[in-house]
Amino acid sequence: MSNQGFDEVSGGAVGALLAAVTMLACSICIVTGFWALMASITFWTIEGEGILWALDDMYDHLRWPLQIFPPGLRMALSTVYPAGFAITVPASALTGRLGLSTALIACATAAAFLIAARLVWRVAIRRYEGANS
Repeated sequence: MSNQGFDEVSGGAVGALLAAVTMLACSICIVTGFWALMASITFWTIEGEGILWALDDMYDHLRWPLQIFPPGLRMALSTVYPAGFAITVPASALTGRLGLSTALIACATAAAFLIAARLVWRVAIRRYEGANS
């Protein structure tokens, strides 16, 4: 597989725009799946809502591209907290700097988050006993 940008692979500006829209849809799935997983944790922990507030505050750090962060933080914002990946990938597609392998990883990540979120949510809902328990 070459290191060619998705823009060259997909055929110019229209291809880059279609890739960006597709990657935006994948990003929405990644972030939604991640938040659903985190929300499901609130069924098992007392401090679950605090986790959601802390993650919400981390979005402030994501107004810049991942490339400006040091390698360790860049890795954390791409894997542990995948919103960095979800924000950077559509922008890379729009500017024609998205590699085909990254686009495929984004699609697989989106599918994995949606499936995991659905499965964990179903288990969490089954264990939920109500606010008074």
